[in-house]
Amino acid sequence: MAGKQGRSGGKRSGSGRKVGTPNKVTADLKKLTLQYVPKAVAKLEWLIDNGETHQVQAMACREIIDRAHGKPSQVLAGDPDNPLIPSKIEQIIVDPKS
Repeated sequence: MAGKQGRSGGKRSGSGRKVGTPNKVTADLKKLTLQYVPKAVAKLEWLIDNGETHQVQAMACREIIDRAHGKPSQVLAGDPDNPLIPSKIEQIIVDPKS
């Protein structure tokens, strides 16, 4: 039935992984790496107090804050003469016979 509207492509109601269902592909990796989280956080805490440079201490602080509160959003800025947001969208239909 390929090519019939509603049967191929696009989002269909009820398709895809249900909300809350774990990703089977990454579940094993996540399970394996979770055991290292307490040790990693302890190392970052140690680096905050004992890092050899202020740069190392700042990096450790940033990692802890990013994990606790999320990374800050990045502001996008552009040139007014060359905007990041398109000002015009065109659709060009080409005749394959020409």
